[in-house]
Parts: sequence; C-alpha cells; structure tokens
Amino acid sequence: MLSKKILPWLGAAAVAGCASTGEPPYAEITVDRVQRADPQEEAVTFVLLDGERVLLNKDTLTTPPGVHILLVESKRRGGPANRKPMSLYLNTLPCRRYVVAARHESMTAVLPWQPEVKRIETIPECQTAPSPGAPPAAPAASAAGG
Repeated sequence: MLSKKILPWLGAAAVAGCASTGEPPYAEITVDRVQRADPQEEAVTFVLLDGERVLLNKDTLTTPPGVHILLVESKRRGGPANRKPMSLYLNTLPCRRYVVAARHESMTAVLPWQPEVKRIETIPECQTAPSPGAPPAAPAASAAGG
C-alpha cells in the first residue's frame, strides 16, 4: 500500500517539473523555414531531445538553458533507406532561439549531410530572472523631461 501514498507525490513532482518549461529564462530550438534559394539546405524533423522522443511535427522545442543533444533527420526525400538521423550538440543560452537546418553536400543527393545552427536570435518576450541579491531595476527615466 506504500505505492498508493507515493503516487500523488510523484504526480505532483512531474507536474512541477513540466511547469518550469517556458518560464524565463528558457531557450528555444526551432526548425528553419528553408528558402529554396540554397539547394543544399533543407528543413529538419526533430526526433529526440536529450534522449526523449519529440512529438511528431513539432517545430519548436522549449528547453532550459544548458547543454542538449538533439537528434534530427533531414526532410529531403530519398526513401527510408537514405534516412540517417544526425546528432547536434547545443549549449543553449537563456532567452535565445536556435534555428536549425540540414546542410547537404550535394544539391540532389540525400547523403551525406550535417545539421547546423543557421542563426541564433534573441527571444524578445523572454526576460532573464534577476540574480539573487541583485538590486531591483531602476525605473526608466521620462523622455519628456518634467
């Protein structure tokens, strides 16, 4: 009967862990909307993040800042025999969005290819939490001048 007493606590701990996702500071990893101007570039599909399966067709992942291992597949068509998931190691910073794409060595062949971070963007709506003991931010001065 001990398990009946533990289950509510485990559930509460799991919910508390999930609640932290998306709260500042956080990082995002997102699929690039690839433009056809570069024939060696292709969009990716997220497969695993830190060993956990990613929901099918999820284009943006919200993670805590830190080191992550992302397993991705290129969306370039070529049949299941040509699908080769690749790992991308990221050290994400708070309030940054990492835009990921596949870089193919050929304009037409599926293999070989490498995942790459195409660009890193600041997430405007994300605010990093002040460090403990830091003084509160000063109010902004009026531009009108009183």
